Amino acid sequence: MSEEYSEREIRKTLRKVAKQRVVMKLGDGGVWIVENTVKKEDKRAQAILSTCYMRGWIEIGRRTVPIEAVEGEGEDRHLPHDLSNLPQTYRLTTAGWSAIEHTHAWVLATCFVASAALLATIVSIAARWW
Repeated sequence: MSEEYSEREIRKTLRKVAKQRVVMKLGDGGVWIVENTVKKEDKRAQAILSTCYMRGWIEIGRRTVPIEAVEGEGEDRHLPHDLSNLPQTYRLTTAGWSAIEHTHAWVLATCFVASAALLATIVSIAARWW
């Protein structure tokens, strides 16, 4: 499984996870029905989602079902009888949102500017004393 994929593909998949939304709740336990789920069909998508999971950017959704798996139409929709064979749905973590928004780079840039300002202030104060 030495398939190559880029960071761009990983972030593109992360954005797809961010576009998921809950359509309705079904059943006694309030199972979420999710649309725009990321399909984990091929090995490439599995590897990308596993990479995101390993980095802590996504986690497996609990009590969620993709909308394609719901049986019936309109008000007669109900959960499938066998919930064990359904594909997993994922949700973003706060680290995933930060990865999408590139906030890590902004935090580093802010710390650098703050450190430079502090250093300039200390040099200015020290110059007055000498």
